[in-house]
Amino acid sequence: MAVTLISSPAELPADAPPGLVVLVGRDPASAAAEVMELLHAAPPCTPSEAAAELDARRRATPAVADGTGDGEDQRGAALEIARREAADALARVPPGARGVAPERLYSAAAAVRTAEEAAVEARALLGERPELAIDAAAVALVADEAVARAHQQRAVGLNRSSTLLLAGNALGILVIAGRLRTPAVEPMFVLVAACPLTALVHLVATVVARTREARAAAQLRTQALRSTGMATMAGLAARHARVKAWTERADALAAAEAWLAQARRRWAALAGASADPTQVGALVDAMAEAERAAAALTELEAQGETRPDPRRALVVLVEGGANHPLDDETRGLLERLDLDGAPATVVVASASSDIGSWAESRTGGRVGADVVDLRGRVLANLERLRAGAASAGGTTPPGPMAAGG
Repeated sequence: MAVTLISSPAELPADAPPGLVVLVGRDPASAAAEVMELLHAAPPCTPSEAAAELDARRRATPAVADGTGDGEDQRGAALEIARREAADALARVPPGARGVAPERLYSAAAAVRTAEEAAVEARALLGERPELAIDAAAVALVADEAVARAHQQRAVGLNRSSTLLLAGNALGILVIAGRLRTPAVEPMFVLVAACPLTALVHLVATVVARTREARAAAQLRTQALRSTGMATMAGLAARHARVKAWTERADALAAAEAWLAQARRRWAALAGASADPTQVGALVDAMAEAERAAAALTELEAQGETRPDPRRALVVLVEGGANHPLDDETRGLLERLDLDGAPATVVVASASSDIGSWAESRTGGRVGADVVDLRGRVLANLERLRAGAASAGGTTPPGPMAAGG
């Protein structure tokens, strides 16, 4: 393709056709900015950025560079693959766990693990329940209390009867003393025998009654102990204490199992009933993979929506002064544009004389904005030659194609 060499933005045609234009001037930065405004192009870029932009534009064109297929078809296939991968990755995540923070999943799994360990420990500590007939043990305890109560009541009755006996004897002594002083006390002399006798009868009745009650309670206690398989109340108390301790351990196991059930319900609410709390790491990895696949799909769709326009002008700014050499990166870009052709107007602005020499070698000399005018002049001269040849030789003048040749 032809390379156009200019020295100022004013030499650039208003409707610049696709191709490579090299602008060599003293202030390439301001010239590049002016060209950007004239062509409504993007801000100036470096040669490496220009190469990347050209690659992106080539991928955005309908035809693929190697001719193996259509760009839109390939992009559609890539989108289909990305959507399938995103769907497969999302399918590996339970519906309940989608959108849940990994920290909450780790916390719920740790709670389930801790509750399981507590339940296992409580179950191991429970042991076998001691054999004890609860009803017979309750009867034995009641009978033992009755025996103790009967003994206590007998002691109270003995103390009361003893007090009455002392009071009766004291009354008899007073009556005897009064009889010795005066015969008027004679009618009360009967109390000397009646009061002590009454107190003695009360004492005997109390002892007999309380003793019968104690014996009956003791017999009932003995029968209840035989029903429980124990021989003494001390053994029954020890067995009862063991049963009570076992009951407390059973209550602790029930509380641990209730805690475990609550932890599992919380885990199921976060991750789903089918998720295994022991595989929380794999679940979090699957969630991360699903997020990465979704992000890749979103990025691919965004790339499709913001594909570069291959027809938009491109301005490349090469930094450096007039003595700046033509480096390999810039040379590669220029030769690529010269050999492959530019998909749009590409203006390379620089102050390097080496770049100007390279462009001049491709153009055969400096050209400017009057390129179109020179072509018109050439066509006009050809028309005059054609007319002169026709009048001189009387032959058929050459056609318009001759001017193009």
